[in-house]
Amino acid sequence: MLDTVQFLAPPLVACTTILGLLCYLGMHVLKREIIFIDIALAQIAAVGATFAHVYLGSGEGSVGSYLFAFAFTVAASLFFSQID
Repeated sequence: MLDTVQFLAPPLVACTTILGLLCYLGMHVLKREIIFIDIALAQIAAVGATFAHVYLGSGEGSVGSYLFAFAFTVAASLFFSQID
């Protein structure tokens, strides 16, 4: 029993942390009335991956395309968090 609790403790903490973050972000999005922000961020991530593919020659699923998609998404998230 103790082994099971020790095994499941880290995922429980991670899920609880993610739950708190998503609740906060969801309330922030609803307060600003930006309902379709997830679609916009997905499209911006696709632009980042396309940028990496075209300008860097990164293949599909490469680390470069993931990093550029992540960087573009973070930049867009920062932009959306600053506009009012």
